[in-house]
Amino acid sequence: MKHLVKLAVCICPDFQNFFKLLISQSFLTSKIYIMWYYGKTVRYVSSYATSKTCHAIMNGIPGMTDWLSIKPTSTDGVTNVISILTAAVASGHSVNVEITSNTITGVYMS
Repeated sequence: MKHLVKLAVCICPDFQNFFKLLISQSFLTSKIYIMWYYGKTVRYVSSYATSKTCHAIMNGIPGMTDWLSIKPTSTDGVTNVISILTAAVASGHSVNVEITSNTITGVYMS
């Protein structure tokens, strides 16, 4: 059975440096939102040594003022993301962050 996949990319001029990628598949009832935010500062970072549980609070992301989970797909990914966010807090640099369904899935320093 083949499934139809719809892909829509919208560059919204209303928000500075805001890109939205909407992925919708016919066999899913929910939608996955992937957004990149550019030039954002990291306020706080939290992690636990016994698990892959890490969180961060970012400045300047509309509607997301609470702790955001860091959930890359691998243990190394969690380590890499938390390392970049911690370095950004320590140095005062801004970061570009990818947020998928209210979780941080990617980051690189600006």
